[in-house]
Parts: sequence; structure tokens; C-alpha cells
Amino acid sequence: QDLPAAVREAVLQGSGEEEIAFRDEGAGGRGVVRRRCFEGIVPNLERRYRETDSIAVREELRKYISVRACPECGGARLNRSARSV
Repeated sequence: QDLPAAVREAVLQGSGEEEIAFRDEGAGGRGVVRRRCFEGIVPNLERRYRETDSIAVREELRKYISVRACPECGGARLNRSARSV
């Protein structure tokens, strides 16, 4: 909740083509900074659900998936100006 909107969006939806610096703890406690794109939590869950053959994994991932109509457009997937045509 306290994260800036751009950071929240990157965490949830991924960084796209933008590389982000990650600090990986190496052997002996030495950290290594690596830059890479971040997939995002939502795309990761969707990909894992789509790619798995395991019923147990799908059941676990279903805890985080819900299907409901958008309160703004009612599921029409159109913005306000497109809906008013």
C-alpha cells in the first residue's frame, strides 16, 4: 500500500523490457548484483497455472485466481469513452 504506483505495477505485472538490479547472496555471504527483467507476480502465477500438468499445483494456484467482472466497465473491456459511442 505504501509503494509508489510505478513500483507496485512492476511488482504485480512485471518490468517489461526494463532491467532491474537484484542482489543475490552468494556463497560466503558475498552479494552479487545482477540486472534482469522481472516477470511479475501476476504473469508468474498465470504462466505456472497454464504450464503445469499437476492437479495439486493448479489447486494451490487457484487460491490466488478469481474471475469477476470489472466494476468500472462491467466486464465489457472498454473504457468509458468507447462504451458511450
